[in-house]
Amino acid sequence: MNARERTLAIVTGVAVAAGGGWGLLVQPAWERWTMADAQARGLEKALEAEESLARGLDRSRKERLELDARLRPEGGEGSAGLLAAAFLAHVRALGKASGFEPSTLRQLGARPLFQGDKRRAARDEKPPFAELTFELRARTTLDKLTDFLVRLADSDRAVRVTSMSVTPRPGGGGELDVDLGLVALAPADVLQ
Repeated sequence: MNARERTLAIVTGVAVAAGGGWGLLVQPAWERWTMADAQARGLEKALEAEESLARGLDRSRKERLELDARLRPEGGEGSAGLLAAAFLAHVRALGKASGFEPSTLRQLGARPLFQGDKRRAARDEKPPFAELTFELRARTTLDKLTDFLVRLADSDRAVRVTSMSVTPRPGGGGELDVDLGLVALAPADVLQ
């Protein structure tokens, strides 16, 4: 074997060894490293998403505590009866400020509020809030009723009108018979 053949054999051997080394050692290590890098990036994204959810949960808990505090009358704790009495006093004060006195204002009931998720109710989960339902009847004018409804909507209580019936009084000089169905939001523990 002459020098040229020897050089060619050495170069060929090095090329074969390098190719085999690449195929047996370097390429599998490179693929493992690439997969591990992709997994690490995926886990970092998942961690960021979980941290974002945790921050959102903390914000939601804080908002819920603030709402719970707003729903309670002065003094903090209260049963459905105390909350209903506070709400009735609030509605009477709004009526008085609007220039009329309700002839009837009473609580009809209290029920859990599952925010439309019937599965939670079926699983006997504790509801997040309760609804207190009320009925208001009054004889008033359209201007006073409008003022009352604006005051009610603008008040700091979580309340909505669920039904309204307005009937003009025959020969009543502009007076109306008004029936309102009201629902007030309350903390769920008032149902206990």
